[in-house]
Amino acid sequence: MHYPTHMVRNTQQRETLKKVIETAHRPLSIPEIHELATQKWPRLGIATVYREVKRLSDESLLKRVDIPGENAPRYEIAHGHHHHHHHFKCDVCNKVFDIETCGLPIEKLLPAGFTHQAHDITIFGSCKDCH
Repeated sequence: MHYPTHMVRNTQQRETLKKVIETAHRPLSIPEIHELATQKWPRLGIATVYREVKRLSDESLLKRVDIPGENAPRYEIAHGHHHHHHHFKCDVCNKVFDIETCGLPIEKLLPAGFTHQAHDITIFGSCKDCH
């Protein structure tokens, strides 16, 4: 079966975007995804990145990561993060990194009689490259 050229290109671009996000091993912003993807697709438009990231998110292939103080979300591959984890944001380079374990005794931090359903922690500081 032969597919129209634009469909093949769109599929390849979509696969490139997934690979860019997966190989980054950290949550990426749309501009970061665009910058990395244009190394393979130099004429890839930012609107295409927004559109494909939305589709991938809607299909639950990407997980949205919201960082306190930022208006725009970042994205990471959903299947690689079935486990609970947190994030670290470098105040110097603005990159966000995964913290692979939680390790916090959340129940001990709660006021007496309180229960929690979930938590999300972002640590801010400088990464090893910027420190």
